[in-house]
Amino acid sequence: MNIQQLMLRIMLWSLAIACGLGIVAVAFLQSTWTWQVIGTGIATAVTCAILMPVSALTDRTRLHAAGFVGIVVVILEYLGSLALIWELARLFNWRRLDDGLFFSMFFLIPTALLTIGLLWLSRTRFGSRASWAGIAVVWGTFSIYNIAIWGTWRYPMSGRYWNTGNAIFCLLGLAVLCHAGDDKSLPRRLRMLGIVTAIPACAFAIFEIFMPTGRHAAGVTFVVLTAVSACIAHANMVTFCLLKPIQFWVRRFSIGATIVTAIFASLILIAEILEWRATNTEALGRFAAATGIAASFATIALCVLWRINARTETAIDKTDQGDALVQIEITCPRCKINQSLNPGKTQCAHCELKFEINFEQPRCTHCEYLLVGLTGDMCPECGKAIVIVGPYSERDC
Repeated sequence: MNIQQLMLRIMLWSLAIACGLGIVAVAFLQSTWTWQVIGTGIATAVTCAILMPVSALTDRTRLHAAGFVGIVVVILEYLGSLALIWELARLFNWRRLDDGLFFSMFFLIPTALLTIGLLWLSRTRFGSRASWAGIAVVWGTFSIYNIAIWGTWRYPMSGRYWNTGNAIFCLLGLAVLCHAGDDKSLPRRLRMLGIVTAIPACAFAIFEIFMPTGRHAAGVTFVVLTAVSACIAHANMVTFCLLKPIQFWVRRFSIGATIVTAIFASLILIAEILEWRATNTEALGRFAAATGIAASFATIALCVLWRINARTETAIDKTDQGDALVQIEITCPRCKINQSLNPGKTQCAHCELKFEINFEQPRCTHCEYLLVGLTGDMCPECGKAIVIVGPYSERDC
């Protein structure tokens, strides 16, 4: 019996017990513990239903760590739900236990989802260092939130911890987004500029939260640093959208609109900090809103174009491999027998020598345009010369 079958049986038995006790409780009993047993059965069934797909992630090499994190979080959420169902706060005479558990469980869910996503991104262009830095930021924010939840101080102090968690998540998150990427992303010096501006902005914010100075220079510095890091983070993220050369203008427009929006928003905040009465903040707000709408729609368009390009290439790959490249004639190097083999992992029909046959589409080295069936020396998409790679040319691949 594998894990999934065991989870299915536990889920079915939990539902059966909860259903039976529910019928008995409604018909004959009015005891509190009966409803607690019913709630335990429902919570157990829901936990098993969630654990089945989460545990399947551990079977994949790239998602093994993500699956382990998911299993641990699901178990913690289950234990927390049992504590709420059986009213442990009344048992230990701790009034704040229920509220603390509820809010901790509430923030644990997005923390776990972000952690799983970052673990998956660690195997992509996003980079392992940026992913682990993001995981540290996420769990640091969660820890500070829990200090605010479980602390004994009242609002003025607890509110400072809430604001500190928000500042760490937003500003250090910008630093992580600036750090992510590879050689195809923004230049390294520009990304380092985003990191160097985001970290001091976070330090300014935390200092002002706990020891407010009210100085205008500190507020202006914080606004400028945050605007610069936000623009660099956005520009770095949109470089992950692989586009055709004819679509590059959408990326440039999105980056430009974001920069203009940041300038207008910064001018509005600086005018309020320095109390510039002559400045027409209403007009600046309208311009900022207009450019912000343009930037958001351009960024969404980039994501749509990225997915369209990816699906088109996937469809071409499947068509070529499924129709034109069904079999290939090959002579076994061991038994010297000529035979037809399928692409992928296969073996000789006579001596059982294992083969792995892969095909690669000929593409332009500059813009990744598909060059199947082309006879010219120039790429029709970017106009660059077709570069010879290895002992063969992309045109003759």
